[in-house]
Amino acid sequence: MGKYTLTTINCFNELKRNIDKNSIDVTFENVNNRYNYIFDENIPLKMLVEIICDVIQEKIGNSFTNKYLARHYELTKEEKAEIKLIFLESACIKKTEGASYVSHYLLYLPILEFLENNFYFDIDGWINFRTKKYKLILGDILEQTIYDFDINRNYLQFLYFLREIQFVQELGEDFIHLIFNANSIELYNYDKERLDINELFIEFDEEIIFEEDLIMNLLINLCPKTIILHDKNVYKNQSFVATLEEIFEDQIGYCLDCNTCFRKDL
Repeated sequence: MGKYTLTTINCFNELKRNIDKNSIDVTFENVNNRYNYIFDENIPLKMLVEIICDVIQEKIGNSFTNKYLARHYELTKEEKAEIKLIFLESACIKKTEGASYVSHYLLYLPILEFLENNFYFDIDGWINFRTKKYKLILGDILEQTIYDFDINRNYLQFLYFLREIQFVQELGEDFIHLIFNANSIELYNYDKERLDINELFIEFDEEIIFEEDLIMNLLINLCPKTIILHDKNVYKNQSFVATLEEIFEDQIGYCLDCNTCFRKDL
């Protein structure tokens, strides 16, 4: 078995960072601004492949996302930064348990197969000539990320609009408790009386069938001055909790100790 050599011109920082992170002893050469890292012949092949995948994902992820988002002139600088973060942190892109789903099939396996028969790997060459399909998939994922971001933004704007309308209407409840369980949410009024969501919406739009949709619409219609959240961290859908906190920001309060509040008597 021979020694593996990784060579690059454009990915020096990414490669050095990943080698240092894994605390691997290597021999370094700089030949005409080409950086060569020569690995001990006993290095596990899978470890080497993971290092290469991390370098390629980091290099392509940042440059590809910046170029792609630059074409979306309708997005602000702040929106592009938020979309980029969501995209790079998505389950499809972020490395988890060795490699993401996308990189496993389009980067990891092809590179592993290549290194089983070769000991010299040009990272720049692979990025330039062997990642076309990978970039196409990234483009599809990024476009979906932009679409989802836009839908969520419009949805939040719509909820803000509804909330402002409700501010001028007579309040049905001034005070609401939201008690979170792992898979459900219970509502109580100031007098600690449970509110039956389904009963309140017997004649409501039949398209709204999810409990979270009912709760959101109920809160918008009641528009209470105070909404107390109990044990919010135990709920399965934290994105819904975050949406509540954003929409009703000034009305939200928190139970500091659910073991001592009225909930213990329920």
